[in-house]
Amino acid sequence: MLFYINYLYLMILKAFIILLLAFLTYIGLNFYFILGINKPIPLLSNNECTRFGINSKGPEDITYFNDDYLITASSNMVEIWYHFGDQANINSGDIILIPSNGKDDLIFLSKENIPSNYKLHAHGIYVKGNLLYILNHGYKFGGERADIFLIDITNKKAIYQKSFIFPNELYGITNDLIAINDDDFFVTSWSQFIHDNTGPNKIKHLIGIFIQGALRIKMTYVYHCSFSSGTCTKIKNTAGIMNNGITWNHNESNPVVYVVETMKKVKEYKIIKVDNQYQFILTKSFDTVH
Repeated sequence: MLFYINYLYLMILKAFIILLLAFLTYIGLNFYFILGINKPIPLLSNNECTRFGINSKGPEDITYFNDDYLITASSNMVEIWYHFGDQANINSGDIILIPSNGKDDLIFLSKENIPSNYKLHAHGIYVKGNLLYILNHGYKFGGERADIFLIDITNKKAIYQKSFIFPNELYGITNDLIAINDDDFFVTSWSQFIHDNTGPNKIKHLIGIFIQGALRIKMTYVYHCSFSSGTCTKIKNTAGIMNNGITWNHNESNPVVYVVETMKKVKEYKIIKVDNQYQFILTKSFDTVH
């Protein structure tokens, strides 16, 4: 009897070791492919690039504004996320026009009419006409919100219009956005762990990276938000490992949305509206690394 118990114990131990090795191999391969260790880095000639020295910290996004300018918004989030600095002493970021000819000077826009208790820590941005939408991790200074600015190029001003204050389920974790009309916009989330007004929890942040990078569990989504209702609704069919950038085809009668995951995947969705609720239908998905 003892022999059979010992034999069973050894079989269970061997099975556990095999499963553990398989699990560690799975994790290792995930990180190997995500980091692209096997991919050569293409070299670019300086003659093919125009380099801008943007004297402002942490631009997260850039987009087309008009034929003459690109636009970006900067952020001091690194001081909050990784250095846990005193938010009262952390300066707001900038809104910057970048000339498309690559020759003229950058234009730092003055920010007008912003509420006195707001700070600008920009993440994703979006342009609709002369309006600039900015996802803003304001934390103690205005909370998690989407700010809208009217861009006045002639007078070099970004004139604050209004803000959308995100619900607690998206606090600190919004990433990018698109506005498909004057009321409705879609926003991506990049983490499953919300923040509080001090910023991200360091332990939860590391756990989140492990869950996303090693286990590749889909726990982030695209949300439909509405200015008129002041609410955001999770779009169920959009689960992703780490939903990041979002864009669309600018066709309000037949909108198609593209979402990129940090884990090197692009997804294409057709949008339909049923009972005043937006639904995303996945039409295409492909990896950006082969």
